[in-house]
Amino acid sequence: MSLKSTERMQIPPLSAKAKHSIKFGLAMVISYFLALNFSWMSPTWAAVAVAMIALPTAGQSLAKGMLRAKGTFIAFAAGLFFLAMFPQDRWLLMIAVTPYLAFVTYKMTGKDGQYAWFVAGFVALMILTAGPGEPGHAFLFAAYRVLETLIGILIWTLISVFIWPVSNRNALHELSERLIESERMALDHYRAQLFGRETEQDAMVSFQSCETLIAQLKQTVDAAGAESYDVRMAKAEWQRLQLLSKSFVSMGRRFDGGIVDLHQVDVAKALPNIDVYLAEISAHLQLVGDFLRGDSVNLSDGVKPLVVEQSYIDGLNHFQRAAIAVAIKELSHCASIVSSIIDCVTNIKAYERGGEQQNRQGSENPVDKKIVPLGFALTPLDPDRIRYCFFTVVSLWVGFLIWIYIDPPGHVSWPYFLPNIALAAMQMPQMKFKQAKVWGIAYICLMPVYIFIMPELSQFWQLAILLFVLCALISYILPPLIAIAFYLGMFNMLGITNTQHYDVAAMMNTVVFTVTALVIIYGLSHIAGSPRPHKVCLKMLNRYFHSSGVVLASLAEPNAKRSFFARQRLAYHQQEVRTLPAKLIAWSPQIDGKQLSDDGRMKLPSLISTLEMMSLRIDDLYRLRQTVFAAPLAGAVNEEIAEWRRALARTFGHLAKGKALDSVDKISLLLQARLQRLDRCCETAINQCNRANDEELKHLYVVLGCYRNLSQVTLAYIGLSQQFDWQMLHEEHF
Repeated sequence: MSLKSTERMQIPPLSAKAKHSIKFGLAMVISYFLALNFSWMSPTWAAVAVAMIALPTAGQSLAKGMLRAKGTFIAFAAGLFFLAMFPQDRWLLMIAVTPYLAFVTYKMTGKDGQYAWFVAGFVALMILTAGPGEPGHAFLFAAYRVLETLIGILIWTLISVFIWPVSNRNALHELSERLIESERMALDHYRAQLFGRETEQDAMVSFQSCETLIAQLKQTVDAAGAESYDVRMAKAEWQRLQLLSKSFVSMGRRFDGGIVDLHQVDVAKALPNIDVYLAEISAHLQLVGDFLRGDSVNLSDGVKPLVVEQSYIDGLNHFQRAAIAVAIKELSHCASIVSSIIDCVTNIKAYERGGEQQNRQGSENPVDKKIVPLGFALTPLDPDRIRYCFFTVVSLWVGFLIWIYIDPPGHVSWPYFLPNIALAAMQMPQMKFKQAKVWGIAYICLMPVYIFIMPELSQFWQLAILLFVLCALISYILPPLIAIAFYLGMFNMLGITNTQHYDVAAMMNTVVFTVTALVIIYGLSHIAGSPRPHKVCLKMLNRYFHSSGVVLASLAEPNAKRSFFARQRLAYHQQEVRTLPAKLIAWSPQIDGKQLSDDGRMKLPSLISTLEMMSLRIDDLYRLRQTVFAAPLAGAVNEEIAEWRRALARTFGHLAKGKALDSVDKISLLLQARLQRLDRCCETAINQCNRANDEELKHLYVVLGCYRNLSQVTLAYIGLSQQFDWQMLHEEHF
């Protein structure tokens, strides 16, 4: 055979997706072989563990496997504890399990270890429902569940490590490089907008890209830490990089919100080297990216100080001075963040080379700190997570009562299956219920396999071929979330055991049980309020403005006079102001086209962006609340600012209640009149005050700038909101 013909016959290299599918099919075959060969209680459990943790890289799989093992051990202890405490009284057993399930649901809907708490919830319910059926085998059931879960994790870990291994370490460095580059591009976009130069995209788009990359970086760090010792040792620095990047994004949003004010002055005259200053910061970020790529660069040089032309600033009115004061504060903060990012990256590289971290002299940690009221206050509970807990607990009791008093097909599975679906749904509560139809499609697709193919199999090698083909095809063709639904449908439908038997009636009972459970869960999801995305978003908007008004009103209250309950109430509303914009970002894309026009859907991200800017400015004002001005300033100026604050609080109250507001033009005229009146008041007070020092004036200007920016952002929100058809959102559509 000639060389040319040999080259033509070469098999093309497999894609990463094809390799993953082959590995997954092999893992499923091995897990079933071991379970059937050793006659384990349920061969499906090891396969389920493989299906749940089978991710593209070894680090991701190992990290998720450890979470699943942690949750399984928690469920093992909890399930046996409840059975031991209430072995003969099912009502007391359910009453005792209720707070446990509520606690697990609350933790699952938080930020850390969500998957571990999900497993801790549904596995504990499986152990508990095994008790009434076979009380003597409850411990055996729990022990086999733990054993098979650990075996499934071990099988996939070994396969992912030794067969076509894919490491997270390169992905981690690539992601961090993209994050630094996105931050640099966002800064360059802001710099161009500041001087009126055209840019390819808006700075806010770059900041949104940064936020996406920060979320991905957290997951990648966890995954890479599971497989790499040096990443695990440098995890604190990687986490610090995430926090610094979040602070950079917050600072960038403040920049973007105040750029309109800066356009009213000649920034180049007020801050002669601002263009060079921003260019140097951008160059430092470029060097950080090069350093992460492995290039030899010098990161020791700092940014030259910002030059302030005081003589020009003295000729501006007070609100123009306020805009400059806020800009100087944020620019200094930006340089400090970039300096700390350099320290972070330097320490990470030192860990990779086996050295020790070394912080440069003068290095700071300018991470935005959590805003809390002065004095002791407990971390407030999230009302949305409380609602999810209520939904899960109700589903537990409904399933229990259905089993006790009706006992339809499914029998003892009802008090397990209903809360299990509820737990799964609460992991992504914004997803539409229509996506549950994937389970139905999985049953329909797999039914011919159960009826026509499975009865013809008599040897394990035949079953192995079927499992390998099915699993590899599902993994290769379908997206991950849909593939998981198909795996679960396959495990439930085929019911593979050593004593395999086929019963079409039992299969149809399983289908009826599953469909009925889904319908009941959909009905129960309306108990604590409508789960429809447009209804949820409307309630969140009302809550946001109510809480914003409460936090603004609190700025006038002396901290020393607040009771514990007042501090707790304030902490709750501060949490609402900080977290609701992010929740709206998650829920708003799910709004159906029947409730919102295409134009409204396009403007919705801009509307939510104004809320994020409001939250930042409200936090800034809360940070600045403690400084006391000199006597003349504390008199007339503070009274004008207090009236301004009350006017904003009233506006937020109207927005929270959905009341109609004046047109944007009219509100803008009222704002301009207030600004002019306050400017004259500031001039008079400063002229009369001989004891006002530079720090007091700088603080006054920063406060004025924050209030002005908050008012302008509120005005922008009102302008955008008046372009929406809110009546359509409030109407019911079927």
